[in-house]
Amino acid sequence: MREKELEIVQNTVETLGFILVESFFQGGRRPSSLTVVIHNPGGEVTSQDCERVSQVIAQRLAVEVGFDHEYALVVESPGVERKLKNIREVEIFRDKVMRLVVRNFQEYGLPDSVVVTKIDRIEENSLVFTFNGKTYTIPWERLSQVKLHFDIKEYLKEEG
Repeated sequence: MREKELEIVQNTVETLGFILVESFFQGGRRPSSLTVVIHNPGGEVTSQDCERVSQVIAQRLAVEVGFDHEYALVVESPGVERKLKNIREVEIFRDKVMRLVVRNFQEYGLPDSVVVTKIDRIEENSLVFTFNGKTYTIPWERLSQVKLHFDIKEYLKEEG
C-alpha cells in the first residue's frame, strides 16, 4: 500500500476514536482487497463500528487519492484470540489477558512453557509480567507465540 493511502487509513481510524492495529493491501487478484484491523480502547469493536470506519475510509480514499478501482475493503476487529505479531501490538492490548508460549521456559524459572497473564509493562524488547506472585522479564525473541486469551468460563460469568 502506498504511503498516502496508509496515512489516510491511520488518520481516519484515529479520528474516529479507534487504534489501527494493522492494515494491508493485497493485489494481484480480482478484486484486490484492503484489510483494516481496528481496536476500541474503550471496549469492544462492533459491526456498526466496522461499517462506519469502512464508509469513511472508502470516501476519503476516493476523494483524496482517486482510489476508485475495484477492490474489497474489509474493516474488522482483532478477534478474541488474535496472534500478536510484535511488541507494538502487545502494547495496544496490554490491558487484555495474553497466552504466552516461552521457549526454554526453565531458564526463566517458569513451571511451564505456557503462561496466561496480563503484561505489567514493556521494557525495551521484553515483556514484564507477574505470574504466581513472581515477576518475570522475557525477551520478545524468546517467545514462540503471544496471543490474546479468551476464557469462555470467565465470559459466561460476566454475561450471567
